[in-house]
Amino acid sequence: MPHRPRTVQKPKNLISHNCSLRNDTKNIPKNYGKAMLSFIQKNSREVKEVLSKYEVNHLQFMMFVKSFKSQINTIHDLREMWG
Repeated sequence: MPHRPRTVQKPKNLISHNCSLRNDTKNIPKNYGKAMLSFIQKNSREVKEVLSKYEVNHLQFMMFVKSFKSQINTIHDLREMWG
């Protein structure tokens, strides 16, 4: 009988845990960014006060926030938002 080398397999639960951890890590900046933009949307009055000090159009800014909220996926996306 020929000798077959043994293969070592990772336990399946370890593999799924690593994938889950990787996905959770990817979601952190996405969730953080969306939370910041949700805060801006929910506190429109306070945001309007701040924007007026910097002469930024409130309506345009809120439209930008709404459109950008669906595009955030990475830290790089957040940095791009701040220009």
